[in-house]
Amino acid sequence: MAVSGKSLVLGVFGDPVAHSLSPQMHARFAESTGRDTVYVPFHVRAEGLETALEALPSLGIGGVNITVPHKEAVYRLLPQHSEAAAAIGAVNTVIVDGEHLRGDNTDADGFRADLAAQLGHTGWESGPVMVLGAGGAARAVVHALVAAGVPEIVLANRTPEKGQALIDQLAPERGRAVALASAEVQEAVGRARLLVNTTSLGLKGERFEGLDLTALPTTAGVYDLIYNPARTPLLREAEARGLAVANGLGMLVRQGAISYARWTGAEPAVEPVLEWLAHELGA
Repeated sequence: MAVSGKSLVLGVFGDPVAHSLSPQMHARFAESTGRDTVYVPFHVRAEGLETALEALPSLGIGGVNITVPHKEAVYRLLPQHSEAAAAIGAVNTVIVDGEHLRGDNTDADGFRADLAAQLGHTGWESGPVMVLGAGGAARAVVHALVAAGVPEIVLANRTPEKGQALIDQLAPERGRAVALASAEVQEAVGRARLLVNTTSLGLKGERFEGLDLTALPTTAGVYDLIYNPARTPLLREAEARGLAVANGLGMLVRQGAISYARWTGAEPAVEPVLEWLAHELGA
């Protein structure tokens, strides 16, 4: 689509950001909705983050996504937040309303929507659900699981104290934290209806030490937020057992589509973008 002075400018702040597939993804959102938008990657370093945010209204930019490593910093810099952003403590979408900026977070909604689309038949809503990791991505996942009504969440992390702090904040009445590679982990794995990896383990072919998936029930599902490679060792092991599996590509596209809808009021088609992106990544 041609860019003109009437185009609504959107974008993404990150450091680094040159590798981002979001501009191509949002170009396809624009095509599917017929909206005149252009999406620009902005390489913003930490020292320039506040200035870049303050400039958005003056530049006429309608909104930006926030990616690594700025999500928590942007949360602290903005005075207004959506309920999701406030609960997660991070912002991945900035909405510009006149001179005002509001921080939002579409990661949890994107994860929840993709989980329902990819693994809806596994009955994960009845729990228990095991979450691996206690970082920012885990916060979005736990928030989504609580919103979905999952009655029991077990968070496994190398440092259980960090995991428990997350649980105490987001799921105090339905969660607990355990240490990775512990007997408690294997007991929880044996009951889990869903296992979600929110860590970077598997990005370079690493395996989880002390995590035995053979204990997972045959009806369980496994979701790995990593999408490149499309099949991490965790997913390959689960697939070999005949378990339902999914990677995070759908979450990436769906959270982007939700951001686009909140900026423009138009809901883009998701499936064509998913197919294109999977082809681009050789999935």
